[in-house]
Amino acid sequence: MKSYKWHAILFLFIMVIVQPYIFEWTGIGGVSINFVMYFTMLFAFTKKPGQSFVLAVAIGLVYDMIYSIWIGKMIIVLVLGTALVLIFNKRIYRENIPALSIFFLVSMFLLENINTILETGFIDYINNFVLIQGHLIWIAVYAAALSVLTGALYFLASLKGDRSIRMKGAK
Repeated sequence: MKSYKWHAILFLFIMVIVQPYIFEWTGIGGVSINFVMYFTMLFAFTKKPGQSFVLAVAIGLVYDMIYSIWIGKMIIVLVLGTALVLIFNKRIYRENIPALSIFFLVSMFLLENINTILETGFIDYINNFVLIQGHLIWIAVYAAALSVLTGALYFLASLKGDRSIRMKGAK
């Protein structure tokens, strides 16, 4: 059984800590994605379901303890994101850049909506619906654009190794 390498887990924990600082550097027009959510979903593409859910809960718990008002908000969002990845993992080949982009566009939009409802409450969400949706669609577009780079990196990483193993997912 393959397990997470220690550097993948360490990377996600570092992302939790430096997330507010990354917002300042990567924001385009005041829009930046939640990199912890994005990278947790990326790791779920490459790992087994049990490992992915355990990592999502652990990262969500640490994130909630550091930044949230109540414990469980980010755990819910990360577990839902991991579940979305596991539902569509067999249908989306990781090197299919258009499918990966559409997946991240839709899933990040959905997850950011859920995150906003959990942060602000349903009444405030409905009262500012148009403003919130305008902002969240740009976050989803940003995530889709980032997934183009991710798909290209997956493709480059798959070029090494045995061709029969590489092509197993293309059938």
